[in-house]
Amino acid sequence: IYRPRKDGEWLSSTIGLDQTAAEFWQNGTQYGASSTDADGVYQTSCMDGKSCCAERASMSSLDGSFTFHQFRSWLTPAGDLSPEYWVSYWNDLHGNFSGASDSDYEWDGFMMLLTAFYTPDLTLFVKNMEGSQTPFLARYYTNPIDDVKMYTLFVNDPYTGHVYQLAAGHVDSSYEGLFSTALDESSCEDAVKVDFSVDKLSSWWNGMNGTMDNTQGLPDLLVTHVTQPTENVSAVHEHWNHFDFMPWNWTHVPDAGTDAYPCSFLSNHAQVANVEVDGNNENVYAVIRYVEAPNMRVGKHTVQDYNDYVTATHKANMGRNSGWDRYVDFHLGMNIGNDQYLDDLKLPMDTHYPYYHAHGVPQQDTPNDGSIFTAGPAGLSYEFHGTFDYSKFDETKMIWPASLNFCSDDSTCAEHISLCDGDTGTSNVQYGDDHSTR
Repeated sequence: IYRPRKDGEWLSSTIGLDQTAAEFWQNGTQYGASSTDADGVYQTSCMDGKSCCAERASMSSLDGSFTFHQFRSWLTPAGDLSPEYWVSYWNDLHGNFSGASDSDYEWDGFMMLLTAFYTPDLTLFVKNMEGSQTPFLARYYTNPIDDVKMYTLFVNDPYTGHVYQLAAGHVDSSYEGLFSTALDESSCEDAVKVDFSVDKLSSWWNGMNGTMDNTQGLPDLLVTHVTQPTENVSAVHEHWNHFDFMPWNWTHVPDAGTDAYPCSFLSNHAQVANVEVDGNNENVYAVIRYVEAPNMRVGKHTVQDYNDYVTATHKANMGRNSGWDRYVDFHLGMNIGNDQYLDDLKLPMDTHYPYYHAHGVPQQDTPNDGSIFTAGPAGLSYEFHGTFDYSKFDETKMIWPASLNFCSDDSTCAEHISLCDGDTGTSNVQYGDDHSTR
């Protein structure tokens, strides 16, 4: 992403996400912006032409149950084709969603760079987008779990080229006519449908204290799925078969499309919260889906072109516990839980995909807290967050100089850098769904 502060305002005003922070880094020091302009865009020194290392807008929904960061680095390598290049390419491919709301729309392969949410009612979102003249694609489908008619809209984030999908079981009758077209044949529709009943989604939304009128004046959003395009679902599945440190339970759907638009996808449920439902504690899940759709429309670059480029960039700039690049910032954040240590991940990563960098992030109550940032399949990286037992990593190198340094081109710390002092209680990473280009 190349304008985090503007994207933060867009996400807040368009789909009602809460911007919890606007941060930037200069000369090894982290700063927070507190003032906004008339449009609600946080003002940072980076906007005034001053030299910055990095900038980040932190976003959340449902009181922080799902968080993600729109991030830009001015230092880490990206190769010849920057994220800004790809954002422009994806925006051009998506075109004008509104122009196809009452007719067929041929999906492009990069629309699967998608994050989806459930909300009880789409009415205020439609009214808001029409009022701001924000293009959106309106569709309907039948919920595969409970046969409820779902109203869904897709909106392109112009600052990232990624798509946000909102779905609900209701929209006011005055807007229902906008949703008269079923999901397009080219959409690999099963890959963009919710995986839970409306009753279940509603109980989770309520259990997380969802409101129909949040601080942005819009209903709260519950994340339901994140999709990622791939040219080879089987290769992605093989990649994850090498890693048994997470409770992965991948489901492969091999024939999900049509004769004209064949597709397949790989799915896994990831816990995002725990709530009380009818007096019982219940886990809340979202779905990660890798989608292979070979006949989806593309332009100059195919999905494989993009994924190959990202992989080559990782291999050129990263190794075993070393290096960084801008595409590692495009990652999903996963907490590995309390039953294992981050050190357990080192051997499988060294053996099967040695492009990662571990960083200690000591907390007041958890001095061995930290993360491993690793390249992953299909252009999507991961941050595995947990604790170290230092059986595989060297404890003396995991706090300083291994704390995460946004003012270094390879993320490595150095002396006299405040980000690297290793003081207990100082957190240099916010955990969630970090997106450099998402």
